[in-house]
Amino acid sequence: MRKLILALALAIFTFTACIHEPVIPDAPEPEGISFKNHIQPFLLSTCALAGCHIGENAAGDVDLSSYELVIETADVKAGNPDGSKLYEKLVEDSPSEVMPPGSPLPPAQIETVRLWIEQGAKDN
Repeated sequence: MRKLILALALAIFTFTACIHEPVIPDAPEPEGISFKNHIQPFLLSTCALAGCHIGENAAGDVDLSSYELVIETADVKAGNPDGSKLYEKLVEDSPSEVMPPGSPLPPAQIETVRLWIEQGAKDN
């Protein structure tokens, strides 16, 4: 009987210990989106990697390693997220076309990109 109680207690502890809310970073204030602080960090860690969007052999000739190259090669249209290739690729409906492949960005990061472009895609 003691083993049964111990087993039940262990099972309850195990199942309740694994339940948690995921930690999702807060989005920046809508009027204060910065390329340097909010856009570039995740582009460098998610997109501008060897074999993806960096350097001479950047996939699709889109190099996301600097502000100038993001604007030029990702066809960012300041003030127009829906007309910007960068944003369009993040919200693409087709799983084979959405970026990054196999692991789309969280909605909060996509919204940050949209707001950054809408606010003029400034280098700040």
